[in-house]
Amino acid sequence: NIGVSFFSNGGYSYSARRGIANEQGQKRNTQNRNTYIRLDKPTGRKKAKFKKEDYEKVLDAYQSLRGIELKGKEFDPVMQAIKTMFMSGRSVQDIIGCMKWLASGREKWMENWTIKTVKMKIPFYLAQPKRKGDMEYWDIKTKEFKQKYAGVDDA
Repeated sequence: NIGVSFFSNGGYSYSARRGIANEQGQKRNTQNRNTYIRLDKPTGRKKAKFKKEDYEKVLDAYQSLRGIELKGKEFDPVMQAIKTMFMSGRSVQDIIGCMKWLASGREKWMENWTIKTVKMKIPFYLAQPKRKGDMEYWDIKTKEFKQKYAGVDDA
């Protein structure tokens, strides 16, 4: 069994749960049912610090592109997602570029995006070959793809 264990340092890791097989070969829990083997190192999330200006740039872009105004505790999940992206090595330009890409609404699924969508889709955005912001290139490629695969069933 694979379980998720949470640690007091705010990080978490996936770990393999230890178990003992009984006579029928089935796994059963023993008295040490919450014994986990740690598979990775702590993330150091509490120690990581980033520039306040970087957070402000990303937050301003997020609020303006989404057309929202965050207040009070509404900032917490957004700030956590931004910190996660910074810790993953994403730059301010990468994050804002991904937000603009999502805000363009080029595909139906892009209509309702959040900061968590940005966090999950930024690797796909960065993997796209770019031509210095030439969005027409992607229109042509999307059109070619749709023409090439028109009538092909999604079996």
